[in-house]
Amino acid sequence: MGLMIQNLTPQLLAVFRLHGFGYGLAQVLAEKLSGELGSRVQELLWCPDVETPAEVVRITIGSLRLDLERRLFWRNDEPIHLSPKEFDLLALMMKRPDVPFTHVKLLRSVWGVEYAGEREYLRTYVCSLRKKIERNPASPEYLVSERWIGYRFRDPNGPVPPSSSVSRSRSLRRYAHGE
Repeated sequence: MGLMIQNLTPQLLAVFRLHGFGYGLAQVLAEKLSGELGSRVQELLWCPDVETPAEVVRITIGSLRLDLERRLFWRNDEPIHLSPKEFDLLALMMKRPDVPFTHVKLLRSVWGVEYAGEREYLRTYVCSLRKKIERNPASPEYLVSERWIGYRFRDPNGPVPPSSSVSRSRSLRRYAHGE
């Protein structure tokens, strides 16, 4: 670790020189900063009180529950079978509720980089997931489409995001009518 931090000294020296410090002052600052950084990193690495945060193992949103460790899924306490890709897709989205995911991000994360253009795969799996998790797949509460972006896993009990299609269409109507 110490060697890695010492290797920062030339880069820090260059940064300080670029910002107009003289060579002597830049060298002193770079050495002090790399020394301080090294000691703080070592303190963190060797501190027995610091625990690494455990990864979330279960996610519950609304009536849906996902167990990441055992790869199990329930809706209203009823176990639902998901294929491995369905599980991976749902887990990715449930880990970050209310965050829009682009088609490409979902495809690359679940299927791999070489599938980034295969939107039909994604549509098929989202349709299948909606049939399994939604009360009414035609009007989804959880897996919602984001026009021109991709999909969002929405917490139906959470706040409605301001960028929802309802508020966007109202804003467009107001703009079109000069309001």
